[in-house]
Amino acid sequence: MKDQVASMKTYDGQLDAAVLQIAEDLRNTLETTPESGQGAGSDSDTADNTECKASTLTTDKNCLMMSADEQSVSVTVEDNGDIDVHATRGVQSQVRADGTIVSWKKNNWHRRLLPDGTCHEKVQDGTVVMMLPSGVRVSLQPSGRRIQHGPTGDMSVLETDGTRREISVDGTVCTMYPDGTFTRHSENGERLQRRPDGYSKLTQTDGTVITTLPNGTRSKKLPNNVVLTVYPDGFWKQQMPDGSKIEVWPNGTRRDTRVDGRIVEKKPDGSVVQLQRAR
Repeated sequence: MKDQVASMKTYDGQLDAAVLQIAEDLRNTLETTPESGQGAGSDSDTADNTECKASTLTTDKNCLMMSADEQSVSVTVEDNGDIDVHATRGVQSQVRADGTIVSWKKNNWHRRLLPDGTCHEKVQDGTVVMMLPSGVRVSLQPSGRRIQHGPTGDMSVLETDGTRREISVDGTVCTMYPDGTFTRHSENGERLQRRPDGYSKLTQTDGTVITTLPNGTRSKKLPNNVVLTVYPDGFWKQQMPDGSKIEVWPNGTRRDTRVDGRIVEKKPDGSVVQLQRAR
């Protein structure tokens, strides 16, 4: 019980640990008090006392009225072992015989703390929060949006349209869209986009852009605007910013187009041919 109290207090501080400690003390007292009423709280100077400190218990009708942290609290032990706690500030709690702790307020706030440490909470706006003993925290908003926080600081978000976003501790954001599109944004500035049809685009930190088309064509654009393109049939070309380019065919033929417009072609047999100037 003490572990559960500590866990709940650490969770958000909504429920006083003192109230639950009082409930535990009351249950322990009832278990060791004879049915005749003799024992703790049966002395003449405390039998009629309906408001007392946590250290003083009265077991008349299995009900205790006390003052805890200047809050008026009523605690009742049911025949099945459940303990009901009612506080003047609007918090009502029940410590069940199996160790489950249920708390609620009139403003639609509700919490259930299970013996294994799992905590379910519903806040005023309708958001449902579940915290697991492992440190995982899951929030389900009324709109259907789902947010999960991991124990190491990672987070995942599931939008109502099916979009899923994973945020790592290092700042990397991976997004999966309903149509199968995937994107990754790294903290260092690297960007990746990948579509189901085979298209992908990778932007590296130095500005290099690598693109793959659905037909298998791949191109790499360097920061100096040099573009290298490789085609599925093995043909490739390199385009320079000044307009010159190099083209190479699978059979080994190479054609160089110079800045001045001259075209020089080298055959697989080693022969070189200068073609007509490009216009």
